[in-house]
Amino acid sequence: MTQRGGIAFDRAPEATCEALDAAWRDRGIDTEALAIDGKGTIVPMRLQNVSADPIKTLPPLATQRADGSAAEIELGQPIGQGGMGIVWAANQPPLRREVAVKSVRDDVATEAVTHQLLQEARVTGALEHPNVVPIHALGRDEDGRPLIVMKRIEGTTWEELLEEQLSLGPGALMRQLQRNLDILLDVAKAASFAHSRGIIHRDLKPANVMIGSFGEVYVVDWGIAVSVRSDSLGGAPLAGAVDAVAGSPAYMAPEMAIADGNHIDQRTDVYLLGATLHNLLTGAPPHQDESPRQMLVRAFLSAPQSYDSAVPVGLANICHKAMAREPEHRYPTAAAFTAALDEFIDNQGSVLLAAEASAKLEQLRDATALAGAHTDGDQRPLYNLFNECRFGFQNALRIWPDNSAAQNQLQGTLELMIGFELEHGSTGAAAALLAELPRSSPPLAARVSRRQAQEQSDESELESLRRRVDETAADRPRAHLAFAVAAIWGFTHGPLAYVEATTSYGIGHLELGLVYSLFVVGSIGAGIAQRDTLLTRAAAGLKTQLTLTVCYAVCAGLWPVYWALDVTVEAGLALMALVAAAMWTTGAITVDRRLLANGVSMLAGLTAVLLWPERAILWMGIAGTTGAAVLGWLRYRTRNCEQTQPLSERWAQAAIDDFAGPAPGGPR
Repeated sequence: MTQRGGIAFDRAPEATCEALDAAWRDRGIDTEALAIDGKGTIVPMRLQNVSADPIKTLPPLATQRADGSAAEIELGQPIGQGGMGIVWAANQPPLRREVAVKSVRDDVATEAVTHQLLQEARVTGALEHPNVVPIHALGRDEDGRPLIVMKRIEGTTWEELLEEQLSLGPGALMRQLQRNLDILLDVAKAASFAHSRGIIHRDLKPANVMIGSFGEVYVVDWGIAVSVRSDSLGGAPLAGAVDAVAGSPAYMAPEMAIADGNHIDQRTDVYLLGATLHNLLTGAPPHQDESPRQMLVRAFLSAPQSYDSAVPVGLANICHKAMAREPEHRYPTAAAFTAALDEFIDNQGSVLLAAEASAKLEQLRDATALAGAHTDGDQRPLYNLFNECRFGFQNALRIWPDNSAAQNQLQGTLELMIGFELEHGSTGAAAALLAELPRSSPPLAARVSRRQAQEQSDESELESLRRRVDETAADRPRAHLAFAVAAIWGFTHGPLAYVEATTSYGIGHLELGLVYSLFVVGSIGAGIAQRDTLLTRAAAGLKTQLTLTVCYAVCAGLWPVYWALDVTVEAGLALMALVAAAMWTTGAITVDRRLLANGVSMLAGLTAVLLWPERAILWMGIAGTTGAAVLGWLRYRTRNCEQTQPLSERWAQAAIDDFAGPAPGGPR
């Protein structure tokens, strides 16, 4: 359980307030009696190390009065006044320069106030830094009043500058953000330098920052500064001894609200820097309320602040960290806070690019929703928007790789388009975009994988359909088969014709029946051996092979019939040629017109057998060889020349197109 000043931070707010009141009573702090000066600062009611008479230790500084006597300092008109002090314009005659002189107001010139003024002068004088007002001298006038002689700043307070910016209307602070951040960086550098000397300002806010006429930035009012070192610089009191509420409740850190000196260190000033940044972003300090007590309660609770969409996310994150309730959760040093601001400023280009791309992303969301309802429109504007978004976020990340907003929005852009591509059938485009995601998305990856698997299945089915309807798909293997058949016709009928012509052996029904049976067996064997190409690759392939096999089977089956009817070989060959011619011609009409080559060759063979029956086997061999060779040549030529598809094949291709559907995807 985390505690601050003995109060548990994880209590309910009501319980915390009760405990806070008890803690104030224990420290003797009356929150109703707290005095706030004109700059919104609570002046500590009790001061440490108050000497008996601090004025006597100061050297005298002669001032010019009404009598016109010589002076080291010539006082002019008052140029500023606070709750305790007054500042005059003055001249320093020995050096002939204009200076400012600060002293206590006559109406509040108590010993405690005087001590605080001297402490401020000594701390400020010990901090020689470009963003700390130089102290030229410290002394007392003729009336015993302390005088701090310092550089005169011609300019205004940062608070006045912010009020002027706010008066210009909504959005003015955001338009002046870069200028104000530069001022805040200078303030943080001054605080960082003071921390290196062990000094904690405790009242960093726009009212305590002066802006010179040429943009100079000075942190002023070090009156309630404390030291975290035993060898206190400039006589500042030790932070650990703090037991009184001091500082500006509208900006105050939790440990300041409870007067918990043990936890006041440089991280306290880091909180104040964060509260100042909050003021720059919202136009108001973080702990505004009706009474000092209520502001202290709000400061102690330090609930996380919320910011509207106009505030850059990077600056909101810096505020949240700097104003963390627990000091250990804040930036450890003012230098670390400065580094975070520097990084944001350096990466402003990335932020602006991401902001522009974010506006395009909203347009892209609308465009994808509209495209989902009208799928037949021109999608090029949508893809142009997508490319602009992707390019913008990617460039923002090239400038600033840790730009989490750009990373998240690039992720959202890609996920949006992956979903769009999947809905419109462009799985390849979706897979390509999936590989670009800054972070993996298992649900989207699963959707893409399922769609790819489905498309592969569809493509396999489509290829199967294409192969079934493509009549030319198996032309090359069928051409080879036809050439093989031609060779078999020659190698079987040639020797039979030679034996018949040169010997007394008579070729009869048995021999011819066996020869044609060989064709049947060969046709069946070829179909089985090359079933992937001859049978299944095209719907016509099976019909063609069946036609071949049936024709050869009929030719072979005729010979037992001829033998039974005692038909002569010559007559049998003539009848077989006639039957074969009829079957081949029918096949050409119904299956493949190239089969007509076999039909014509068989008619030619029939004519030759009728004219010269004594050489019937030779004529049939020549007819079969010629018909098969011509068929093979026609198939080979058709495949290589890619002749025009027949009407039946065009119908088949139309069926494929209907199955496949329109080509997916849009313009890129």
